[in-house]
Formats: sequence, structure tokens, C-alpha cells
Amino acid sequence: MSLLLIQTGLQVVFLIYGGELTSALAAQDAERFYQAITIFLVILLVGIPFASLSGYVRDKLGLFWRIWLTHHYLDRYLADNKFYQLRLKGQLDNPDQRLEEDIRVVTQESLRFFTLLLTSGFQLLGVAGVLWSISLPLTVFLVIYSIVGTAIAALGFGRPLLGINEEQLKREADFRYSLAHIREHPEAIALYQGESQELAQSLQQFRQVLQNFFRLIRWQLGLNLFQNHYRYATFVIPGIVLAPRLFAGDLEIGDVTQAGAAFSLMLGALGLIVLQFQQLTNLGASTQRLTQLASSFSQATTTNQSQISIKSGTPLAIMQLTLTTPDTTKVLVRDLSLTVSPQENLLITGPSGVGKSSLLRAMAGLWQTGSGTIIQPQSIAFLPQRPYLPAGGLRQQVQYPRLSENTSD
Repeated sequence: MSLLLIQTGLQVVFLIYGGELTSALAAQDAERFYQAITIFLVILLVGIPFASLSGYVRDKLGLFWRIWLTHHYLDRYLADNKFYQLRLKGQLDNPDQRLEEDIRVVTQESLRFFTLLLTSGFQLLGVAGVLWSISLPLTVFLVIYSIVGTAIAALGFGRPLLGINEEQLKREADFRYSLAHIREHPEAIALYQGESQELAQSLQQFRQVLQNFFRLIRWQLGLNLFQNHYRYATFVIPGIVLAPRLFAGDLEIGDVTQAGAAFSLMLGALGLIVLQFQQLTNLGASTQRLTQLASSFSQATTTNQSQISIKSGTPLAIMQLTLTTPDTTKVLVRDLSLTVSPQENLLITGPSGVGKSSLLRAMAGLWQTGSGTIIQPQSIAFLPQRPYLPAGGLRQQVQYPRLSENTSD
């Protein structure tokens, strides 16, 4: 904040001496000109490092925030099998994109907008006095103009652009997932000679991306037209308002230059929302997606209150176990009780859909809907139906998931 204050103060002094420089040139006053240009250059040399340093500090803070937020969300995502529950319910699209891209956008863009907001506030405090001292009507007009412009942008473009941007993020992630699917299963696709099918599916996802993107750029065209009218329509207003006083000799040409520069800075400060509206809708879409992800974590925690009790002990035993489908409309297993003694083998058979996999998922703590008690050894391993090879070398494959244990070759 101190850097922003210094930067804003330098801008105000820069503004004042910029007008002084113009007045000295118009009056052909050499001594006044060289004095103004000296101060002007000193301000320029001092201001550039502060402007650069403030950007560096902002980006550094954004990086630290991203590190913390990524750890926070990943911890919640991988705790208590939430990642599995989210995939099972299928109510949330592309959590991987939310954890990577949306966190990056939120941490970088929100901090950037916050610093812009602070800078705009400091600019208003510093520059408003300069413009007020030159022309009160010009100051009042600028305030009213900014309020009206902000209201039009928020009411006319806010909700549509927010929804379209959020949908665009979803469709881009779906398209990226279809390409990652091909990368993960190249041998299977090649053996099945399924290239044409994969191509058709990927192009279908891409058409969905383009369809929404065409909607987005149409709305952006309308927003750009409004922003350009809002910005450029004010270029001649300071000259029109101040010209009579200049011709009457009440103002110097440098005062008009000062007023024009102050007017431009105040317009940027007061019209921050209008001029940054597209970036704000992008930020809003990513923020909403992260909020949905956090809400899904909380819902998963609430629904994970299973009535299936899993206890450590031997031998392996199941007592009065009942399993239902997630919507509780169908009973898969009813009042099952059994005991498996050490060194004893048990084969579970039956047609598809009777609950064989659900029984093993319940023993692994993955199946939440049902009731009963499961007693099993504390150290027990399950094999998934689909083979899984974690990232890493042979040692990591053998040790998984206990990678932190020190095991000799």
C-alpha cells in the first residue's frame, strides 16, 4: 500500500509539473521551462522504479496466495475420499481445471483488481483536488457520467457475460479432457483402430467450445462498443468546458493541459468497473466455479455420515450388512453376515449388478449408503477393477501408496 501511495503521489506531482511545462512553452519562458523540465525528469526517474516494484510485489503476493489456496483445496479434495465421491455423483464438472486454472485466475486477477481499486482511490484523493480547483462543473459532470456508465455496464452486460464465461470455461475443460483421454489410452485406441471415433468425439467437443465462444465474442463486441464510446466521448469535454475561460485569459494553456490529464485519470479511476468489465466477468466466473467446488466439499462431508461401521480386528467378519444404491431406491445386499478365518479363501460370484463390487467398496470405506458392521485387519489391500499405475519409477510402483516409508532395495 505504501508503494501505491508513493506511486499516486508521483503521478499527481507529474501532472502538476506537466501542466507547468506546457505553460512555460506557451509563454516562451526559458527559465520557467528548464526548471519545470528538471523537476519533470527527476519525477520520471524516481517514478519508474516504484511502478515496477509495485507490480513485482503484487505478483509475489499473488504467487504466495496461489500456493496457500492450492494446498488448501488439494487437502480438502483428497481428504476422506472426496475426489471419489465427487466422481461417483457426477454433479461437478472438471475439478482438475478448477484446482489449476480457476485458482490461478482468482489469485492473480483478484489481487490485480484490488491494487487497481486502491490505486484508483488514491488517484481520486490526489487528482480530484487539482480538477476541482480548475473547474467544479467538470468535476461534477465526471462523477455523474461515471455513475451512469457503471450502472449501464453492470445491468446490461453483467449477468449474461458472467454465465457465458463460466460456460466457456466448462466447455474448454471438456475439450481438453477429451484430448487427455487420447493421450492416456493410445495403445488401446490404436489396437481397436478407433481413431475415427476419437476424432469425431474430440471435434464434437470442439464444436461445443466454438458455439459458446461465438456467443461470447458477440457480447464482447457490444461491451467493446460501449466501452469505447464511454472512453473516447470524453476526450473533447475538458477543452469544450474550459475554452471560454482560456480565451478570456482566466486560464493558461498549462491549466487546460492539467485539467485534461486530471480528467483522464479521474475517468479511469471512477470508471474502473466499466473499463475492466470483461476481466471482472472472467474473475467472477472463476470465483463462482471455486465456490461451487468448496460447496461440493462441504456437501460430500455432510453426506459421508455413513451408518456402516468399520472396525479393526481379526478375523474378517461382516455383521448385518445392508447396502443400497446411492439414491436408496434399490437394496443391493440385505442383512449379510459372514466370517473369513485366517488362511481361508472366499470367492464371491453372481451376475452383474447384484452388489459384488459394492460389497468390496463398502469394506474399503467407499460405499456410504447402508448399515451394518465390518471387522477387518488394520492392514488390508484392495485391487481396483481397472489397473492403475501411479506416476513414478519402479520403486514408486512397488511402494505405492506408502511412498514416505524408507525401504531398502
